Amino acid sequence: MSRNAKIVIAVVLIVIVVVVLCCTLGGKKEDTNTTNETSVNNIAEENIVEENEVGTNTIENEVENEVDEEPIIENVTELEPQGSVYETNSDIGTTDKKQQAINLVKEKWGEDDTVTFRCDSVNSKGEYVIAVVSKETATVKNYFKVNLNTKLVEIDY
Repeated sequence: MSRNAKIVIAVVLIVIVVVVLCCTLGGKKEDTNTTNETSVNNIAEENIVEENEVGTNTIENEVENEVDEEPIIENVTELEPQGSVYETNSDIGTTDKKQQAINLVKEKWGEDDTVTFRCDSVNSKGEYVIAVVSKETATVKNYFKVNLNTKLVEIDY
């Protein structure tokens, strides 16, 4: 092929590509405008329909409140918690009981100005868990379980 033929073919191809691009982009603009106009028309029609529906709707459903004056309850039995320490012994966990447990631990621990004693909890058996806390480092040195009924103090790490 001659050099002139190659140039002519290249120019023709470029022209074809430009024409195709113009047609596709120009067609899309028209389609987009048509689509936008259609969308606007649809939205306007929906608004008109909604306005008409709202304007002509009336309240057709009336709610009747019927209240039974005496509710019927069948097969109801009262449930009582079983084995709950807090329900059966109302004085467990009181400040006086906590202080009694702390005093028993103080007796077991001995005189010591470097620690404090605090009641951390009462377990399900009614035993008080007392912590011996270092004043200097604020760390727990030991835990004790205290049963006030038997006055038994056990080390509980």
